[in-house]
Amino acid sequence: MRLAHNATRRTYSLLAGLLGLAFVLRAYHLDIPFVEPYNSLSRQAMVATIARNFYQHGFNFIYPEIDENGAGPSLFNGEMPIYSYLMAAGYVIAGGVREWVARSVPFAASLATLAMLWGLVLRRRGTLEAAATVFLLSVSPLFLALSRSAQPDMPMLLAGTGALFALVRHYETGRDRYFWLSALSMFAAFAMKIHAVYFVAPLAYLAWTRRGPAAFSEMKTYGYAAIVSLALVWYAAMWRAGINQHLLYQPYDFFATRAAPGLPLWRLFLPPFVNEPVKIFCVHLLTPLGAIFFLRGLFTDRDGLFRVWFWATVLFCAIFWRTVIQHAYYQLLLAPPAAYYAAAGFADCSRFLERRFFPRVIVWSVAAAAIVLSATFFYRGIYFIPEPQRRIVTAGKLVQEMTSPDALVAANYGGSTIQLYYCNRKGWAFDIRSTPDVELIRRLEALRSRGASYFVTTTFDQLSDVPEFAAYLRSHYTVVRETPQVLLVQLEPVRKPS
Repeated sequence: MRLAHNATRRTYSLLAGLLGLAFVLRAYHLDIPFVEPYNSLSRQAMVATIARNFYQHGFNFIYPEIDENGAGPSLFNGEMPIYSYLMAAGYVIAGGVREWVARSVPFAASLATLAMLWGLVLRRRGTLEAAATVFLLSVSPLFLALSRSAQPDMPMLLAGTGALFALVRHYETGRDRYFWLSALSMFAAFAMKIHAVYFVAPLAYLAWTRRGPAAFSEMKTYGYAAIVSLALVWYAAMWRAGINQHLLYQPYDFFATRAAPGLPLWRLFLPPFVNEPVKIFCVHLLTPLGAIFFLRGLFTDRDGLFRVWFWATVLFCAIFWRTVIQHAYYQLLLAPPAAYYAAAGFADCSRFLERRFFPRVIVWSVAAAAIVLSATFFYRGIYFIPEPQRRIVTAGKLVQEMTSPDALVAANYGGSTIQLYYCNRKGWAFDIRSTPDVELIRRLEALRSRGASYFVTTTFDQLSDVPEFAAYLRSHYTVVRETPQVLLVQLEPVRKPS
């Protein structure tokens, strides 16, 4: 009995140590602005804007307000803003809008996801595989970056993983409370990101293997489906609002061409289009050594749950490949099952040295060091902000100092809304890339007729590509401030001397 107790205590101590490592890596420089190069500036700006508007304009959950689209309407008719609401609640506790508060939501979600993965893998394989899975995701550059990113992806992954874990506990204990907890978790995952529907495959696999056909004839199964389907009410209402109110975004056009228009989908699975996603998966998600272990585990491990989970995620990525190849954060969906396979491959290799303690320790140490060293190469883009991105914050402060709170701003930083977020003003994201000068002038005048009173940019390299537009700005309107870092123009015609 004492041996069993000691083994359990060692297991929990190992988990605590791994979560401690994950905590430290995620907590470092948690207060940096939302402009780190490793994460999506646009997605963070969207989520952070909604959270700030909840905090400043009232906690109206059914009206997630953005700053785009000028004076309005400003509703973001996308997923349910559970994560933004939690961030705004954190602002109340912290006494103001703070980057570290917003980042704390995915931070906490990532730690909880690691703990649930530990429980799942421990039950199905063992301590070694569970520890290797959690360690790999603790240091994985992509998983780490999204653990600190103000995006819905990590909370969604937590909810989906929680649905699986709760259903496993239901079948282990026979307690219905875990069944309904699983249903509520899956509802949250589906509500936060509609593509979480891929979790249905591993959930159905669990039900089939434990209950057989009877699982799909029980009334509580239909109750589970009804709870999850309630999220469709939100999506239907937001879709209707987008049409009736002529909102800025149409996020339900899932099959819109995002990459390589005109090419058939199958062509995008060949070089050069596939090169970047493969690099992200092998280097940024698993690390190179982890990718080698993954290949071994994928072809040797026979655990049905993780196999269904992995291939359901691969199928989702294949269907939406045009979007996946443009946004690295979609590969977060692959992280739990892929890390499990890497851990299974590592465990298989390790067991060859099972009776040789010191060689096994050496192999473990070398493997851990190789993964950590390859991961730390990318950590600079997670913790530190280069000068071009730092200018976004500087320009935002300038706009706040030089303009009234009700001013409408045309803010340029590529196609991202991040500059508009740091201006803390309503307005528009004004993209000047790959657009003729004449068209840019026409668009600027159209926005001015809708109330735009300022133009701001920090991307002088892009501005130099449209010299006629730049000259038009400086000659027709009042330059409020021009430095090597920022250009702020008041869109009032220059008065010529009589």
